[in-house]
Amino acid sequence: MIIAALDLATKTGVAVGPLGGRPELWTLDLKSKGEAKFHATRLMQIQGLAHRLIAEHGVRFIAIEKPFVAVHNNWETTLLTIGLTANVLSWAARKGIPVEIIPAQTVAKHFTGSGKMKRDEKKAAILAECRARGWEPTDDNQADAAALWDLACAKISTEHAATSGPLFRGAQK
Repeated sequence: MIIAALDLATKTGVAVGPLGGRPELWTLDLKSKGEAKFHATRLMQIQGLAHRLIAEHGVRFIAIEKPFVAVHNNWETTLLTIGLTANVLSWAARKGIPVEIIPAQTVAKHFTGSGKMKRDEKKAAILAECRARGWEPTDDNQADAAALWDLACAKISTEHAATSGPLFRGAQK
């Protein structure tokens, strides 16, 4: 089974790979010059990504990091944050692909053993764990997607869960 994990944002982290295998990582930069009002171009790009993941990569499960909507965000930022997720959800539903939305703290706790770190500390810990596993994310967007991908694999496969969690991770290194 091929699993995709998405850390949705203007710079979207993507991790795709077979259950329990090794993820392929990349970043999709949704920033564009002359952006249409209400982020229409970005929303179409993310829908195109969802289509390619399913049609070209054979993805059969998608995990998305739960959108964080801050009180201080303006309306357009909130629209983009929720809109990216909604577009992936709708495309996946159209194609019959299950999606799970998972909070960032849950991902960090699974991948590093702690969900209570400050942002920079969490990003560094996730990058370090990716590299310890032999994965080479080029940025924190890819690292976050890789950690989410690993949690999605663990949720689907009890065998992967037993070897990927913090308790048994030391035995793999």
